Parts: sequence; C-alpha cells; structure tokens
Amino acid sequence: MPNSFNGIGTTYFGKREEDPDGSYVTTEWVSFLYCPLFPLGSYRVRPTGKTDSTYLIVYASTTEHYFVHRVPLNLRQVRNVYLGLYGWMVMLYPPLWDILFSVIHFFNTMWR
Repeated sequence: MPNSFNGIGTTYFGKREEDPDGSYVTTEWVSFLYCPLFPLGSYRVRPTGKTDSTYLIVYASTTEHYFVHRVPLNLRQVRNVYLGLYGWMVMLYPPLWDILFSVIHFFNTMWR
C-alpha cells in the first residue's frame, strides 16, 4: 500500500478501466512533493468504504482501505500521468522551457 508524508513517498495516481463493482486500475508511483516521479506497478483496486482518520494538533490524516490485486503495468496510464502533469507544467510555466532546453543541450554536448 502506498505511504507518503507531506507528498514524499509512494501514492496512487490515475483511474482507468472502471468496472461495475466499483473497482478500477490505478498505478503506484514514487512521488516527491506530490509529483509522480516513476511508476512502481499497476493495481486493480476496489475501495472497501472503510476509512481511518488520525488527528494530531497540527496534522490530520485519512486512510482509505482497498482490496488490491496486482495487474501488468498500465502504460497508457503512465503516459497520461506524465503528459497530464508535466505537459501542463511546462506549458503554463515558461521558465521551465529554458530549463528543459538547457538540460537537453547539456546531454547533447556530453554524449558527442
């Protein structure tokens, strides 16, 4: 099961191939500051409807319980998460264009 603290750890992203029983395919990702970095695997999950809540003075956490079954990595979902998140970030934040082109230029000059 995914586990993260302040957006650092693992988490589920995406929701595909929904079934009438309420289950769907999702992908577990390593995340940093709530942004997915790379996928670990895909799972068919069905929420049980049970949640646990923890409340501390400055922190609140809710955990939802699932029935989980591993399935082959869903490459469409991986592609959509990368394009959906990072594509919009690059389009909406032009300074990232300079960073992207600088990284591409750096690697092009390193491997010549």
